[in-house]
Amino acid sequence: MLNHLKKIFSIFLIFNLTFVTSAQAATIEFVDSFSVATQETFPTGITFNNDGTKMFVTGAAGVNEYTLTTGFDVSTASFRLLFSVATQETFPTGITFNNDGTKMFVTGAAGVDVNEYTLTTGFDVSTSSFVDAFSVAAQEISPTGITFNNDGTKMFVTGSIGDDVNEYTLTTGFDVSTSTFVDAFSVAAQENNPRDIAFNNDGTKMFVIGSTGDDVNEYTLTTGFDVSTAVFRDAFSVAAQENDPRDIAFNNDGTKMFVVGFAGQDVNEYTLNNGFDLDGDPNDNKDVKATIDAQIQLAKENIKQSIDTVSGHLAYLRANRTKDNLSKNNIKLKYGDAVLTSLNDAMLISNHTKKSIIPDDWSSWSEGSIGMTKIDAKTNSSKIDIDTQSLAVGFDKKLNNNDLLGFAVQYGQSDTDVGSNGSGIDSKNYNLSVYRTRPLEDDNFIEGLIGIGFLENDITRKTDANTTTGSRNGNQLFGSVNYGKTIDKGDFNLTPTARVDLGYTELDAYTETGTNALSYDKQTVESGLASLGLAFNNIVKFENSSLKPFGSIEYGYDFSNSSDAKMNYVGSATNFTVKPSNTSNYLLSSEIGFEFITKDNLNLTASYKRTEGDQDMSTDAIKFGLNFKSKRETEYAMTLDGSDEMAAGFNIAKNINGFDLSLNAKQTFNENSDQAANVSLSRKF
Repeated sequence: MLNHLKKIFSIFLIFNLTFVTSAQAATIEFVDSFSVATQETFPTGITFNNDGTKMFVTGAAGVNEYTLTTGFDVSTASFRLLFSVATQETFPTGITFNNDGTKMFVTGAAGVDVNEYTLTTGFDVSTSSFVDAFSVAAQEISPTGITFNNDGTKMFVTGSIGDDVNEYTLTTGFDVSTSTFVDAFSVAAQENNPRDIAFNNDGTKMFVIGSTGDDVNEYTLTTGFDVSTAVFRDAFSVAAQENDPRDIAFNNDGTKMFVVGFAGQDVNEYTLNNGFDLDGDPNDNKDVKATIDAQIQLAKENIKQSIDTVSGHLAYLRANRTKDNLSKNNIKLKYGDAVLTSLNDAMLISNHTKKSIIPDDWSSWSEGSIGMTKIDAKTNSSKIDIDTQSLAVGFDKKLNNNDLLGFAVQYGQSDTDVGSNGSGIDSKNYNLSVYRTRPLEDDNFIEGLIGIGFLENDITRKTDANTTTGSRNGNQLFGSVNYGKTIDKGDFNLTPTARVDLGYTELDAYTETGTNALSYDKQTVESGLASLGLAFNNIVKFENSSLKPFGSIEYGYDFSNSSDAKMNYVGSATNFTVKPSNTSNYLLSSEIGFEFITKDNLNLTASYKRTEGDQDMSTDAIKFGLNFKSKRETEYAMTLDGSDEMAAGFNIAKNINGFDLSLNAKQTFNENSDQAANVSLSRKF
């Protein structure tokens, strides 16, 4: 803990500025080539079946079919058969299939059209029969490449005369007879002899290969499969392997690229660090971006949750400032951390032992909460689901009848799921804060806190079959000032408030382990939240008890600074900057709960809080507490286990004529749902 505190205080002394340059990263690697010269001296087109166990290459001879013993591994390819399309096209230039391989489409410069075939057996060209042809002469007199969107309702044809990509709509998917021209997108600025076209899975990236630049040109589309929204991004040269490239294809996840050409008369295979990403920019990896977003969100939520817990307790103190003993919520907390557990045990005063590090004029309190945050997926970032559990123990003292001073120790752990591939973050945090409330004139008050914290994040990132892992720590400094006024209406009170929360988090540099691992620079997160709120409570009195329903509504503005993440691939000097996704600037929170109190005995509290953000973000939080001390020296308390294995229980302790009787019941929340109960009778001499 001392080392952690040293790291925290170093935040005030160290400021790092990192300057980076941008350059193309070597994120595509040539793997192998497979010669097709025996079958085809002028290869023009290439495509695969769905699992990559079949490869099809077009050329002057027709359509050549190959089998691969390992999917998408051209080194395992062997020639199977040739299917001639000479009756329809004497010089085929492009080929593609529908989703199940029962339709084949071949373009050609001789017929200036798209020829459609049906296959009785999917992806078996020997079963092909010609159906129809669709002329593209009005748009392109030398068509070279063809592809479709996912459902076949859009067709795209490239050509070496128009230097463009022609888009068509089909009223019936994969039926070229229903095609209608829509638009054309010029690629002349990058390539004046385009040969083929390909898209990523959702159509937000387009790739055009050409024989003038001998490269693959990458474009981004703001609307999937709408070429009018395309913007050039980058190019990757294949000249080292092929100086007259003719066609391009990808495997299913875009981590392999295949290029066929005239010069080498072969198929060249490449691997990509990130699917469908020519420059390897982590901005294109949705899970990378979401993982960074999640780390920022965790840092901000940890600060907000810590401040909210203390702020809620300060509200309790204001409402009960005339009481001598302000002890609240006797939850026995087991942290899974020896230091915090020992501290908690020492702070909570037992009726029997009377041993505590807390002096008699101090009161102790504790609170537990469970939270769930959801951030919807964005076009460039995966969805984020954060489940949190937090526990707080505090102690405070009256400086006078209205002025109070206190300390709080908080521990939290969270499980964050990123996307749907298995990426995620396991996080733990520790906080220490000091708080104080002071009354002003006319029932006005001002209260505040300042705190320090420490974060531990274990990060897993999965991209297809590749998994990288890393650990990242962080230090935090935070504070809050709350100003309000209590409007006393007897048993009913209204409390308008204005609050400002500030936080500073410094996340350590860290390096992932695994294939295509990233190394991250140190990162700072500066958070700020201004909010206006209105809280209310009412007291319903009974003969020996009272019920206090309460609630609040709060509107907040998040004015946090953007926190860019800087990184590079391990072993590469090229640096990248990833900007976080847009976060919710406007937050609306509402809380409702109750406190049930019996005279000198039971104090039970529970509440539910919902927060909605303007950027598809929501948080649900449940808080709970329990305290019971009977007049007959019987003590009741709820037990909450905050270790890796969550558990809850109920404890009863009673002194009978000098003997201590204890009953403990426990329920774990694991797959086995273990239950246990213990009874003991003892006496101290």
